[in-house]
This record gives sequence, structure tokens and C-alpha cells, in this order.
Amino acid sequence: MDDAIDAAWRHSRLGKKERISHYERGVRHSAMKPRPLKACLITNPRSGRGQIDLSGALSVLQAQGWEIAIRQKLHGGHATKLARHAVRDGYDVVVGCAGDGTISEIVDGLAGTDVAVGVLPGGTVNLWARELGVSPRLEVAAMQLVGAVRRRVDLGHVQINGRHDRHFLLMAGLGVDGAVIAGVSKPLKRRIGKLAIVIAALRAFPSYRSVPVQIEFDGIKWQGRVSQVIVGNTRMYGGFTRVTPDAFIDDGLLDICLITADSPGSAGRQLASLLLRKQPSGASAESYRVASLTITSPIALPLQIDGGAERLKKEKPRADGMTYAFSVRPGALTVLTPRGYNGALFQPSGWRESSDSVLPASDDNHDHREAAKHNGSTAAL
Repeated sequence: MDDAIDAAWRHSRLGKKERISHYERGVRHSAMKPRPLKACLITNPRSGRGQIDLSGALSVLQAQGWEIAIRQKLHGGHATKLARHAVRDGYDVVVGCAGDGTISEIVDGLAGTDVAVGVLPGGTVNLWARELGVSPRLEVAAMQLVGAVRRRVDLGHVQINGRHDRHFLLMAGLGVDGAVIAGVSKPLKRRIGKLAIVIAALRAFPSYRSVPVQIEFDGIKWQGRVSQVIVGNTRMYGGFTRVTPDAFIDDGLLDICLITADSPGSAGRQLASLLLRKQPSGASAESYRVASLTITSPIALPLQIDGGAERLKKEKPRADGMTYAFSVRPGALTVLTPRGYNGALFQPSGWRESSDSVLPASDDNHDHREAAKHNGSTAAL
């Protein structure tokens, strides 16, 4: 009888050891095989100087196990709809394979979600890619995506006369800034790149006149004449200068620059400072850091968002004028940053290397982690 009990006990212990061994092997096998990352690539055939060749980048991503669907932007605003569809369809990442205008539309569709936005630069200026140090070589940029880190960033938001809600990632500009973008020749931009923006600025600055405005920001009222207002969430501007050089993208604030140049001479000197000194001249510029601001103008002002002209021809001044309300949406977007990025756009106090990889956690891994906790296992999953 005792022998039978001993044998049953030994069998029970052996079975437990075998079950643990099989379980641990299953954990290791699952940990080595996370579920594939689902990525939606949105392209714009009109970006930059022609349709970009994604064959090399696609090979890199697919070799790393990414499941990729490619969607093409067909008209203005279409990328926003495609991004929202990607959220609905369960994609982990939406990658803009285009310029800043298409990236901006994607951002507008992903705001407030956990779906991350990445970039394969294919535009003319590629400000967002340059801010993050993303390589212009698409195969290298794809490798940076594979090893990227997910980070939360702020978004700017604007309403015109209480309508036309729009998010922005980089900056928004009113006045001569909007006139410059609206005046950029797209055929010329495709031929000579960002120099087309400089040419448009040289044409617009001398002829544009300042406008009387009322501005209220964080309870402070400002009144005067401005030729240009830049509301910055990041630093680079136009690919050739910085108008908000101290902006952080995770501080819950917007950096604004009021250009008060009111004559062709002062406008020319301000443009020279932006071109040569890479920053605004204090002689006709004021800078502030705010959580929100409202600008009221007696006339409609040209508006650009993330380097693209906003067409609001049907919007007319009301009895109290045109109202432009800007605010910040803290942490409203997840972006993919290369692991080698130095964090210049992030607050030093909050910047640290994150272990939040671009790769999604495997559902099996999650189940094994819960089981390990329940059984007191200390295995590294």
C-alpha cells in the first residue's frame, strides 16, 4: 500500500515538473513570436517631385514581419478618412509615405487614439521627418521604423468662427505666412524643392500689409497690428529657419510669434533675419508661450496648417470680425521616433529612452504573463 502511494506521489511530482517544463517552453516560444504588426501605409502620388519608390522600404518592413496594406490619397482631406478607417480596422501604425501635408491629414485622423503615426519622407521639405532625424533614404527610414519607440506628443487645434476644427502637428500660420504658402507654385516646388517657398516669401513679404487684431491668450489681452502670427508646436519653419526655436512638443503649451513689421522695409529686415540668423528679429517680433489664444481680425486672414494652405473661401467675417481660436491638446497623439533620436523636441525633465517598442505585445504573451504572476513564476517573458 505504501509502495503504491509512493509511486503515485512520484508520478504526480513528475507530471507537475513536465507540465511546468512544457509551460516554460510555451512561454519562450510565444515570446519569440509576437503577433505581426499591422501597418497601413498612406501614399500621395503628388508629393515631392513625383511618386516615390517604396519597393526597398517595403522589403525591409516585410522582412521584419510587418503586415502592410497600402492606401493612396486621392484628394485633399482623403488621408484623414483613410487614417480613421485604419483605426476602425485595427491597425497598429499608420505610416505617411509622403510630405508634411499628408502627414498632417493623417494626424487629424489619429488624434485621440492609440494608433501611432510614422513617416517615410516623400515630400519636398519633410519638416516632421527632419525634426526627428528620419533618414531621407527610404530603406534606412524603414529600418528606423522597425526599431522605433512610441511616444505621446501634444497637438495644436484651431477653429475658425467656431467651426472648421483642425489639428496640427508642426505649426499654423496667419497673415503673410498663409499668403506665402498659398502663393507657392506647385510645379516650381516639384522642380526646385523648398526654394519655391523662399521665392514665394520674397514676393509676399514686401507687399503684405499689417492688420489690426485683438489677441487674448491665457487671460491676457493684446491689441495691435500684425503682419504674421505663427503658432508653433515644433521648431522648424519652411525648411530654412526657426520661428519658434524653443518649442517643446510635450509641454502642454504652444509657442507663438507675433510679427509686427508694418512697412516694406521692416518686413524685408525681418525676412533677412529669418534667412540669415535663422530666427526672428526682436525689432518686429514678440514671442510668448501659451495654452490657448484667440485672434480676432476685421478681415479674413490667409491660414496655413503644417505647410498646407487652408481654403476657407466661404467663411466670411461676422459682425465682430473673423475669430481664430487656437488651443493645445496635450498627449493627443502617439508618434514613432527613431531610437537614435536625441530628444531635442521633448522636455529634458521628461525625456528618457522608453522601452515602449513599436512592436505590439502578443496576446499569448499577455496570457502567459498573467499565468506566471498567478503561479509565482519569476521567468523573464
